[in-house]
Amino acid sequence: MGTATSQQIFNNAIGQRVLQQRVQEFNPTAAQALTGSYADVDGSDYAFTPTSANSLIVYKYNFHESVAASVDYGTHYLLMVDGVEETESRQLSSRETTNVYAQGQFTYEKVISSWGTTEKTIKMQANEGSNAAQLHETHTGNLLVRAVLTITEYGTSPVTINSDLSGKSILQQILEPYNPTAAQSLTTTLADIDGSDFTFTPVSASSQILYRYSFIVATQDLVIIPSFKLFVNAVEETESGVTQSGGDTATYQADDIVNYEHVVDSWGTSAYIMKLQGKEFSASYDTKIHETYYYEGSASSVLKRAVLQITEYE
Repeated sequence: MGTATSQQIFNNAIGQRVLQQRVQEFNPTAAQALTGSYADVDGSDYAFTPTSANSLIVYKYNFHESVAASVDYGTHYLLMVDGVEETESRQLSSRETTNVYAQGQFTYEKVISSWGTTEKTIKMQANEGSNAAQLHETHTGNLLVRAVLTITEYGTSPVTINSDLSGKSILQQILEPYNPTAAQSLTTTLADIDGSDFTFTPVSASSQILYRYSFIVATQDLVIIPSFKLFVNAVEETESGVTQSGGDTATYQADDIVNYEHVVDSWGTSAYIMKLQGKEFSASYDTKIHETYYYEGSASSVLKRAVLQITEYE
């Protein structure tokens, strides 16, 4: 379990300073059905104004995708800036299953160069490929899942500005790696996910808190269907549940990276434990956390480090 030791921790990347960061939570009221033609992805659009004409902008959107069939599918994504498709922005998300719904968390990420200091709208578009796909809802239980959009501008300015979509500041950011000593086997009962718990104390009662945990799931039973939920002070967060599925019962074992993200409102200034819980669909789909199987072409299993990040905005 981690505990905050600093109230001001900021991440820099690609050798430059963070000039600004915008975070937008999307609360869907219904699933978005995709078609065979590209269309805007709900919750992915943001009117962004760079602070520098020489900066780099990292666009990241974390959301849930699924298909209403036990089939292979490939969903196609691209990035648009003011109606113009970005060069080399196309990305395919493919999942292969033979007897379960294909679904899971997906993170689209693209680095683009600043276009100047004028406002332009950045957004994603998607089409379903060959099979009926939908976004923002699980097919196991038909649960809506919140999405999180993060846009970060990096540059060489000597002043670091951190703000979210409402012009609020980053109050604190905690980064906690987890080094597993053994894989964690899931059961059909919800249990804490190793390395996901953190005793977090907000500095404000009116802030928002972004919880992120990146980890690997795998199985030697060829198909995985684990589900995960976020708990704060032992209470389940609204629309925090996701299901991750994949694999082919006739061919190979399934591994997948889960980039879990969820935004919650501050509960005050007391210390609460934030953590993920998870379970497997059934004993027929034995699932492990923090370990990959068939590493580098062999039948060996290798542990994978996880990363927890919690950011408070106001």
